Amino acid sequence: PFLPHLKEGVSWRKKDEGLTPMEWQSNSMYEVCTDIFPRKVSAEKDFLESVSPVLNSFFSFLAEKGYQKSAAKMPKDVKPLCANIVAATQDPSNWGMAKSFFMAGESSGFDMSNPSQASAFAAAHNLATAASRLSSSVSSPRIDKAKKQKRKAQRSARKKNR
Repeated sequence: PFLPHLKEGVSWRKKDEGLTPMEWQSNSMYEVCTDIFPRKVSAEKDFLESVSPVLNSFFSFLAEKGYQKSAAKMPKDVKPLCANIVAATQDPSNWGMAKSFFMAGESSGFDMSNPSQASAFAAAHNLATAASRLSSSVSSPRIDKAKKQKRKAQRSARKKNR
């Protein structure tokens, strides 16, 4: 794992997914920053690079004030995550369905922060998807003829086996 003193999957559990940063431990923070965040957040690189320093300051503050018992070790765990957060967030294999849709709109030249452009992209996307499905369901006469011959041969074979 990225943080050597953490064992992958040991303290991260599905029920931890709803934890607030005040309840995080190192594994849950790592999981949020490198799995959940990249799947759901679409942001510019400079914003993504600021996540680690902001969390570092946040956990230092929590430790200094004694608000969270695991906060003292969190700043050293969050510092090296900066590069991982940026890389994971830019990798399309980490994106969820909504982020993939959003990023496709952005890469097609639509301003997805503008509701009318987002709607226009959605309409274009749905039209392209429908056209793709329609074209894949239409078969050529040659394929139809081959299917008929295959079914005829199967019927003939069943009759012989009776």
